[in-house]
Parts: sequence; C-alpha cells; structure tokens
Amino acid sequence: MYASRDLFASGYAEQDCCPHGSMGHAAALGLGPASARKPEDPVVVPGGDGAELPNLGTLSTLRSARPVPLVHLVFEARALEVGA
Repeated sequence: MYASRDLFASGYAEQDCCPHGSMGHAAALGLGPASARKPEDPVVVPGGDGAELPNLGTLSTLRSARPVPLVHLVFEARALEVGA
C-alpha cells in the first residue's frame, strides 16, 4: 500500500526521492528535477488514480511547463492491490 516506504526500505538510489505518505504529489515533486534535466534523461514519477482528481491543477501546470522530461505513470488502485 505504501510503495514509497517499500522503496525506501529496499535501499533505493541516492538520486531517488521517496516522500512518505504524501499522496498525490508525485507529479508536482517531479516537475522541479525534470525542469533541470536534459530531455534524454527523464524523471519518472508513479502515482495512483485516486490522487489525480484532487490534484488536477498539477496536470495543467505540467501541460504549461512543456516540454520537460517528465513521465507521469498513473496506476489504477486495484493494480496496486489497494482498495476494494
């Protein structure tokens, strides 16, 4: 249920960011590092579908900030075995 906590416990790479319990802010957190990167070195941020509705403003910000090398993966909750 807490993918960032599992990643943190597994000994992730130094450049990875694992914000514990900050639901729905992956895209916003990824925008900063993506803005500083070259297009061939994208930032990949995973997120859940339940976080998209309360954070629609972030998606419009990402659209206006284009082009930035950011890949935002959105998973359906059941794909992560979370929820009913």
